[in-house]
Amino acid sequence: MIEIKSISGGSVVPFYGLKLLNMSASDAFMEERQISGEVVTLLDIPSEEWVSSAFIEYDDEWWYISEPPEREKNNEQREFIYTAVVFKPIDYQLRDIDFLDVVTDNSGGITSGINNVQFFGNIVELVDRIKANLQNKRSLGWIIDIEADVPTDEYKQVSLDDAKVWDALLLVNTLYNLKFTTFGKSIKVWS
Repeated sequence: MIEIKSISGGSVVPFYGLKLLNMSASDAFMEERQISGEVVTLLDIPSEEWVSSAFIEYDDEWWYISEPPEREKNNEQREFIYTAVVFKPIDYQLRDIDFLDVVTDNSGGITSGINNVQFFGNIVELVDRIKANLQNKRSLGWIIDIEADVPTDEYKQVSLDDAKVWDALLLVNTLYNLKFTTFGKSIKVWS
């Protein structure tokens, strides 16, 4: 059994005290990594709360739910059985967020555009655009920062069409020759 958690007020807390039962892990070569199981509870939990809040820690990695689990009601026991509770590595979440032509304006507000993103800029510009896209999804809680020693004097042409945040993040390495790491919901860009 693995405890299911969520983040509340910046702290990791139990997610309704639930545990993942009958767990199975799938991480074979060339197979999509996931952990699945079921949850039995007396609580009727809204599907959007599963997707926006629930995660587990397994093998020093955070795993999240990308799709709400299926729910069955056992009237004899007055409990809900959630089957097909599937967790994926937390960084997979970045593969589901659209990367739009979104920038943060001077007042801290967000102006949004379309899914064709083109600009000439340095790593700070790219990270600011990634950050603006992540801020559009505040409920997911992602943050991204650049370490102070990262060189910011190299400008490149960035062109992404119908991309995800993960695709934009890969440009940190492939276009700017820098590195990034994810831990939990924090992304760090470094050289």
